[in-house]
Amino acid sequence: MATVPELAASIAHELNKPLATVSLGLESLLAQTPEGDPKRGALEAIQVEVERMRKLVSDLLHGSRREHPYVSTLDIRKVIEQVVELAHHHLLKRGISVVQEFAPDLPLTQGDRQELEQVFLILFSTASDAMPDGGTLTLRAFVERRSGEPENPGQGETESERIGEVRLVIEVADTGIAITPENLPKVMEPRLTTKPLGTWAGLGLSICQRIIEDHYGQIAITSEGGRGTTFHITVPVVSGLDQMNRHTA
Repeated sequence: MATVPELAASIAHELNKPLATVSLGLESLLAQTPEGDPKRGALEAIQVEVERMRKLVSDLLHGSRREHPYVSTLDIRKVIEQVVELAHHHLLKRGISVVQEFAPDLPLTQGDRQELEQVFLILFSTASDAMPDGGTLTLRAFVERRSGEPENPGQGETESERIGEVRLVIEVADTGIAITPENLPKVMEPRLTTKPLGTWAGLGLSICQRIIEDHYGQIAITSEGGRGTTFHITVPVVSGLDQMNRHTA
């Protein structure tokens, strides 16, 4: 029984070899580059990014919770684009095209960039499993305002409940094999997997659920035969005042 999406394992296998080659090459170049050489700073920056990619893939495969999350203000578009770049070769090889539909002027959110990258890598992997013959992966991001009266007016409602809660919505949609109705309610369970109709590896999706809930968000799934599956993620946005004084990662 698979414990993580198969494409995630494929990404790890295919990335680790070139990453090791790049790392060895960097070590050789650094050994030949004296302190104070302008080129050394660029080489060291590349080395940091290589190690960050190794850690990202390792955390994905082991489903680990970061001991000390690094929370910063994030542009979710940049987070998603980074993961698209990471998975581009693997999706292309499987005949999967990527469509990005981002609303203009998206608000910022706060979170651990590495953990959110992990979420999108798992979701891309899961979508790819559902499209063994190729297809389209559509990524959307937009703002949703939940308006209306609170259930218990005057009983401790927050400011956001009084004026309408603004949330950032991210959707990851595939055109692949749908999840069956009987499996849909259980798809986040840690050990659910279905074959051959795609590898819906619950461990990976349960990691996504845990990370999103740690970010005070929610994740839901809709799936329909002939139309594919969509993962819907909602997370809080940074307030206007916070955005004026933001540090964006």
